[in-house]
Amino acid sequence: MYQRIRNRIAAFLLGEIAFSTAQKFLISLCIVAVAFGLRTVLHPVFGPDRYVFPAFYLAIVLIAFVAGTVPALVASIITAPIAYWAFSEPAFSLTYKAGAVAALNFHILTTGLNLLFLALLRRTLAESRRERQRAEEVAASHADMFREFNHRAVNHLQLV
Repeated sequence: MYQRIRNRIAAFLLGEIAFSTAQKFLISLCIVAVAFGLRTVLHPVFGPDRYVFPAFYLAIVLIAFVAGTVPALVASIITAPIAYWAFSEPAFSLTYKAGAVAALNFHILTTGLNLLFLALLRRTLAESRRERQRAEEVAASHADMFREFNHRAVNHLQLV
């Protein structure tokens, strides 16, 4: 049972769950909408110019795991200006404020690095899975050769 759960989690993390490209982008859009709604609901708690990007940052990480790197990159390109526009003071305007722009730049930098690391992690996990599969195939072929050798040795000893 635990092996089955582990395999499903591994397939999920490796992106082997079969979503079409349109489904991946639709999932990404839904996650971004939920993040926007969550940040809107929490706006009175956080206040203006505070914690503008964390909800979107978490959404992008979730999108990277669920849908892959490209939809997460598109989501990060979409969410950065939306979050800056909607939650930086003055709200719903694109005025320049040094602190907000610095936060926006930091968000872009950390999101980009995070997506890079997640893409590398996915590739490494996929390579590891391929290598493990190859090692299992080699081990199975060696086991077959050993069984054949054992069978021949037993037959030879019976003749002697």
